[in-house]
Formats: sequence, structure tokens, C-alpha cells
Amino acid sequence: MSTPARTSPPTPPRIAPLPAPRPEETESILAALMPPGMEPLKLFTTLAHHPEVLKLLRAMGNLVFKSGLLDASQREIVIQRVCARKGAEYEWGVHAKLFGAKFNLAGERLHSLTFDDKPGELFSTQEQVLIAAVDELCSASAEIGDANFERMRSAGFSDAQILEVAAVAGLYHVIAFLVRTSRVENETFAMTFDALRRAGG
Repeated sequence: MSTPARTSPPTPPRIAPLPAPRPEETESILAALMPPGMEPLKLFTTLAHHPEVLKLLRAMGNLVFKSGLLDASQREIVIQRVCARKGAEYEWGVHAKLFGAKFNLAGERLHSLTFDDKPGELFSTQEQVLIAAVDELCSASAEIGDANFERMRSAGFSDAQILEVAAVAGLYHVIAFLVRTSRVENETFAMTFDALRRAGG
């Protein structure tokens, strides 16, 4: 792909996670972002330095994960492709581990989605149309062009779903900017680009 997935530099974080004790409001937001009993991710505790950004991320996350019109597999295709295109290994690795197998994005499919310029027969026609649209959003044009827009409609995407694709891609662009600028360290449980390369799909 024109901007290949790459491993994050092995350097300390530029902005370290905000340690406990944290303000009560911040703890409340962190708790709302995580499943019960799970410690907050390093991304979230890093963003805890700026609670308003953390709130924005939570609000957008509610759209993506609770009110979205895309099915979960389509959502993860958008997220994983954006994170791979932008080299956001941290976020890519969390989603690959937590959601990959659950939504049929593991093994050869994940390898192709992450590293191939044009993922092909492993993906349905509708999924290939979705990936092409995401690639355009990640390009210098920053839009879904006329041809891919019509292909999305022909493939069964509603106008509302097309808008959601753009919104989800945009959110994960923002997350890519945040994790790469902060140099958030990978979660210990997460997958890495190198591990997927070694596995070879």
C-alpha cells in the first residue's frame, strides 16, 4: 500500500500515562470507556492529561460502538485499514487482539487487510468496495471519489452508512495522530505488525 503499516519506534512515550490518583471526573470517564473490571488502556490514561479530548473520544466511541449503522465486521475493517495505513500500531494491535477473531479479521484476512495494496479474494465484493473507499479517505484527496461512492451505493451501503464510514475513518485518523504523537507504548496483550508479518497470515 502507498503508506505501509510500520512498527512504531521503540522509544519511550513522549507523553506518559497520567498516573493515579486522578481527578474524580477523569476516573469516571475512564471507567465508562472500559468493560467492568478492566484497567483503562494506555491511550485513555495518556489522554487523561486533557479530559476534554477524552470526553470527545468517548462521545465518538458511543457513535461507533453503540449507535452505528455498520455491522461490527464492517466497522473493524474500517478501523484496521485506517490504523494500518497510518502506521498506528498501538490502536491496530488492540483491535486485532480484542476483535479480530470475533469478527473474522484474523489470519490471512488480517494480514491482507494490513499489508496488501488491494485485498482481493479473501474479501467479499462489498468488503472490497469498503476497503477501496477507506483507502481514498486515507489518501491526499481525503474523500470518497465519485466512482467509489457509486460503487458503495451499488454494493448496498445507504447514504447514512457512507457518512458513517467517513466518520469512523475520521475518528481513527484522530486516534492515529494521538497515539503516534504521544508515542503510546503498545499494550502487553496487543498484537504487533512484526508478529503478524512473521506469522505470514
